[in-house]
Order: sequence, then C-alpha cells, then structure tokens
Amino acid sequence: MATILVIEDNQAIRENIIEILEMANYKVIEAGDGKKGLTLAETQHPDLIVCDLALPILDGYVVLQMLNRSDTPCKVPFIFLTARAERSEIRKGMDMGADDYITKPFTPSELLSAIECQLKKSAHTRHHVVAMPPVISNTMEEEPFKALIKDRNIKTFKNKQIIYQEGNHPSYLYFILKLFKL
Repeated sequence: MATILVIEDNQAIRENIIEILEMANYKVIEAGDGKKGLTLAETQHPDLIVCDLALPILDGYVVLQMLNRSDTPCKVPFIFLTARAERSEIRKGMDMGADDYITKPFTPSELLSAIECQLKKSAHTRHHVVAMPPVISNTMEEEPFKALIKDRNIKTFKNKQIIYQEGNHPSYLYFILKLFKL
C-alpha cells in the first residue's frame, strides 16, 4: 500500500482528498501548511506528495524547492493540486520539478489517474536504480576491475586538467583509477 502525503490548507478539500485516497486503498498522511508538510515528507518518506500551491508558512513552490535539495537518490513524485490555472503558473511548477499539475475543481478519477501514473513511473525508476550493480571499490585488486585495465592504454592527466566538458563529443571511455581531491 502506497503512502501519500496530502498538503492542503483548506480542511474540507483536504478531507475530501483523503476520503478519495483511502477508498482507493492508499495510506494517507496530512498536513495543513507547507512547513508541517515538509517535515512530514522528510520524516515519513511518503511514496507521493499531493500539494496545494497557496499554503500558509511555506507555499507549495518552496516545499518543492526544499524537497529537491534533498540528497535522496530517488525523487518522490510531486503533484501540485491548485486553483491556479494560468499557463505561467503551470509552467513554473513543471520547471521546478513537479511531476503533474491538477487544477481545482477536479474529479476523483482525474486525481487517482494522476497518482497511479506517477506511482508507476516511480516504481519503474526505483526498480532500475536498485537493479544497477554497485560500483564502489577501494582497491583495484578485484577481478572485474583488473579486466577493465588489462591490455589498455592508460592515459594520465595532471591535477586540475580538464578531461571532458559537457557538450563535447567524448573520444574515450573513462575509467578513473585514482581520484585526487582538489
């Protein structure tokens, strides 16, 4: 059962959303302002967040911005649910990293469809992140790493020398044997 955090200051709307989500078998945690919502997001680790834009203390944009600064490897899906329907508001929310933007009034099926879509995307992303093999090693004595450097030309770079810049076409496959701190 997925856990959804609902951050909405209007109690009637919040209770309506909670009822819809609980009937769809989601576990729901709730917050009436942005600060409490941010705290719950950081401590309860929900699977998805539904957030209003106009909130007391911290608005929805600030909540999203603070969550994006987090060091978690997988981003929590974030859906804005707001009465602001101007294109500029929608674009701003999406540019900040929101996964969806639903305008009020909304239908229960519209809300549930958006949530299910984002949870599926998130599960797919988490599956691929978890399925990747770990690449952490403190020594080159392990067999897989020995095979990488066997019979290869090893190129040495000086400290602070630029190896590759974003936008350039790569001419090598880089495997760093030693990393020196600057």
